[in-house]
Amino acid sequence: MKTLNKKRAAPLDNIEAYGEFNNINTLSMVHFSTSNILNAWTGKESLDVDDPEMFKLIQKEKKRQTEGLELIASENFCSKAALQALGSCLNNKYSEGYPGARYYGGNDVIDDIERLVQQRALKAFHLDSEKWGVNVQVYS
Repeated sequence: MKTLNKKRAAPLDNIEAYGEFNNINTLSMVHFSTSNILNAWTGKESLDVDDPEMFKLIQKEKKRQTEGLELIASENFCSKAALQALGSCLNNKYSEGYPGARYYGGNDVIDDIERLVQQRALKAFHLDSEKWGVNVQVYS
């Protein structure tokens, strides 16, 4: 997609949005700046740098969760390792279907991960892979 020109999008309160528009005036890349300065966004900035206000609120919620006793089962907090996996580049991947039979290409690593999790689930429940199959895909 070739970018022909740059236009400044309309400001929303004190937040300015900048974007690149392609030849059919479709927004192809946008960056929001709370400091009203166009920043060079690379996608590698950490949240505390890119959005300090949001970062502080998330830290506040994290403190509430770790210092309290949550009696709602669905609100128990994840381990650091689980959060790292959930927040990894795997989040960028769309992988509908099953290992070896995905609807889109580029899922070789995703297939390996799903097979590994299937093996671990079988092992955790002491199940024979010749007799049992497991579906480890998320339900919703």
